[in-house]
Amino acid sequence: MGWSKDQPIGNPYGENQLKLPPSMDVKRRPKNLGLGAKLTQKEAAMLIEKKLNKYKQQTQSDRKRIAEIESFTENKNVMDQPASKKRKLNTDVEAAENKNKTQQRIRWIRTGLKVRCIKQGRYFREKGVVDDVIDLYRFTLRMDKDARLLTLNETEVETVIPKTSQFVTVLSGPHKGQIACVLAKHKQQQCATVRLQDNSFTVTQCDFDHICAI
Repeated sequence: MGWSKDQPIGNPYGENQLKLPPSMDVKRRPKNLGLGAKLTQKEAAMLIEKKLNKYKQQTQSDRKRIAEIESFTENKNVMDQPASKKRKLNTDVEAAENKNKTQQRIRWIRTGLKVRCIKQGRYFREKGVVDDVIDLYRFTLRMDKDARLLTLNETEVETVIPKTSQFVTVLSGPHKGQIACVLAKHKQQQCATVRLQDNSFTVTQCDFDHICAI
């Protein structure tokens, strides 16, 4: 009748039916490493140094164990890629970091402010309302002209100073965050006289850069 290691005993269905599944090598996870956890390159190197004697010649079993430990490192996929792909990944990361460095972090932009776009293009000098702050560098601006949403950074807009008797938000100084009413605008001095809308109704002067229409 014959016997084959790839065919169950007593298989009446021929060679192409009921074949045994291929064997699988089980990899031991490093001690105290939870399911799904990954080792850093430094942790893997320390574990290998701890497990193996560097003064002793490595056996085939040792090399297999080293490969198993390295397979659990978080950067294994990156390390296995060709040099050209690794260079591209590094370039992309550096480009993102440089972009963040060149962009100015948001200091005064907040949702609901009315600002003027000063970015060269179709919407240069057009006004809009800050719709949402995306992250530390970018926000979306809904334009008054056609309700289109633009993604900008803080250096691409400027404050809008409304007419007298209209309201603004104080952006900096001791009254930061408070609502005020514009009493007078002094264009030559680039400042405005405003009255705070709190219980004190304090009247003060603020630079145009320190207040913005709402």
